[in-house]
Amino acid sequence: MATQLITSCTTLTAGLAESCVLRLWAWEGELLRNVQGEIENAELTISQMSRLYSVTLRTLRFYEDRGLLTPRREGNARFYRAADRARVEMILRGKKLGFTLTEIRDLIGGKGATETPDLEEQLQPQQITCQIGHLEPQRDEIETAIQRLRATQDRLLQGAAA
Repeated sequence: MATQLITSCTTLTAGLAESCVLRLWAWEGELLRNVQGEIENAELTISQMSRLYSVTLRTLRFYEDRGLLTPRREGNARFYRAADRARVEMILRGKKLGFTLTEIRDLIGGKGATETPDLEEQLQPQQITCQIGHLEPQRDEIETAIQRLRATQDRLLQGAAA
């Protein structure tokens, strides 16, 4: 179809070229929507999932063992659907917020969960307060460690310059 549109566009006068370009853009947009739909519905292998989310194969298998993911199995092969991808995103988001995998599983549901709710929407005010209470001391420890390392680095650089 694109070749036909391009061929017909090259034989048009300048006045009709704009209409032709708009038709090409519309066709391109439709093609992109179709491709995106196919990607969203496609099943990914464990290697593809690993690359997509920058996690190891072992990590994905571990999440499956812990009941966080339920890929479709064909023999030893695992195939991850859109729902599995959404769950991996929620797991990684939960880890960034400092939650344990057990806490994340409780928030998003286990193997039997058919929905994949947004992790933050599942949090209760007391959970947020508690998590902040866990993270603030860690932040303080990290800031102290960074200060000590910078002081050591400065001392070493001054000693090397002397």
